[in-house]
Amino acid sequence: MRLHIVRPAGPGQFPGVLFFSEIYQVTEPIRRLAAMVAGQGYLVAMPEGTFPGGCIFSGRAAGRAAARSVG
Repeated sequence: MRLHIVRPAGPGQFPGVLFFSEIYQVTEPIRRLAAMVAGQGYLVAMPEGTFPGGCIFSGRAAGRAAARSVG
């Protein structure tokens, strides 16, 4: 399983948060939310879920259909 990490800009140790995203995996809105949380001083880990590594689906009908065919 691929794991995306977003961390605060400065050095040091930080508390962690685990984000589980919706079926469409690690999308831009999820990345933006993770960046906002990291900006508050948390390390954010985002697993890609149960789909093949690197598999990102769009929120449009074609993406939803592709997600159903993989899962």
